[in-house]
Amino acid sequence: MKLRLALVAAVAIAILAGAPPRATAQDEPFPPPDVRVILSERVAGGHPDQQTIIDVPTGPGFDQLRLVAPRGSTIVADADIPDGTPVGRLDGLATTNAIVRPGCDITVSYTVPIVEATTDTTSPDYPDYLRRLAPGQHRIRFVADVSPSPALPILINYMVDIDPLTRSLVTQVFVGDPDNPVSGFRACAPQSSVNTIFGLTPDGTPLLTAPDPLPDDPLPFRFTFTSRPDNDGTRYTQHVEAFAEFAPVGVERVGASIPHPTDLRLTLTGPSGRLEWRYDAPADQFEVSFTFTDAQGQNSTYPFIVAGAARSFDFGEEFVPRCGGPTITYGVQARYGGRLSLLEQVGPVDGCVESPDTGAGIAPAGSGAIMLPDAGTGPPAYSGLASPLMLALASGALLTMTGMLIRRRLISL
Repeated sequence: MKLRLALVAAVAIAILAGAPPRATAQDEPFPPPDVRVILSERVAGGHPDQQTIIDVPTGPGFDQLRLVAPRGSTIVADADIPDGTPVGRLDGLATTNAIVRPGCDITVSYTVPIVEATTDTTSPDYPDYLRRLAPGQHRIRFVADVSPSPALPILINYMVDIDPLTRSLVTQVFVGDPDNPVSGFRACAPQSSVNTIFGLTPDGTPLLTAPDPLPDDPLPFRFTFTSRPDNDGTRYTQHVEAFAEFAPVGVERVGASIPHPTDLRLTLTGPSGRLEWRYDAPADQFEVSFTFTDAQGQNSTYPFIVAGAARSFDFGEEFVPRCGGPTITYGVQARYGGRLSLLEQVGPVDGCVESPDTGAGIAPAGSGAIMLPDAGTGPPAYSGLASPLMLALASGALLTMTGMLIRRRLISL
């Protein structure tokens, strides 16, 4: 179980890697994160579920982690589990710039599976940057896909080995490519994550095995965090030790994700608007959300339920951005069989509608054309960086935007 705990801790930590750690002193450039490691049972030779909880309320964040688990635990090898096998789940709460915003002020929650991935360094599915960051062959690799958009891929890689000298389980975690971070997307504090690795795979294959016999002493897990570079390009490290707790992990397995809506299109015509999307799979319903962000960066989200046969949603003036009012981000995600898809979002609109008594149409926020960063899943005419959007500066003006995929779940108010 030590071993499993270590792995879970690594995963949880990695997920939070996009977020900053907790400050212990105001002048500390890279405060240490708060970490807890939980095992579902204390049984010699058992296969407990393991969970790592990380809290990072402040600081620059981290993108690399090394975790050393107590000696005596073991883990299966890459050849023992088919690639793509789900081994755990990552639940997180993140603060980001939602790709399109200048400030890092959008809070989102997400749940993604952790899966086993190939360790074959010659495979086309093996990231090139791992050959540089962690050269050589590894015992097993896990991956969590936390990409904020298909156009901005970010994978959390967990490279797990057994140290031949200490017989300890050692996990190296990389959030994307630390030397070449994805541009256009930022994660900031506060953030938290709960990373769970299950003791058995869905078909009953043991994943991690606890030492036998178990030591009488507490089981320590030792983490080394490496920060993201600061404005001067300097990285910092923090060492954190967490002792295993024993309790049920309290979460269930995450199944394969259902397809997400695509080609999200927002059309604003003065005092009203419409969201349209494409969806080629069965859906029980769609959840349409409107997220208002005020001048202080505070968010309020209003969700609506739409029938599974719908492919559009018409809304009134209360959800059209008004000049001088909060910005609005529009989103759609599918629900089927109790599972939610990823959320496709569009906005916030870099423009506004004058109040009804002025008789004006859509006004630009600063220039004669509205610009939107890469729309990701939109039609070709609206993809690419800084694509100009249609804008007519007259009464009854038309504004059309296409969407991007965001990994998050709706937060009901």
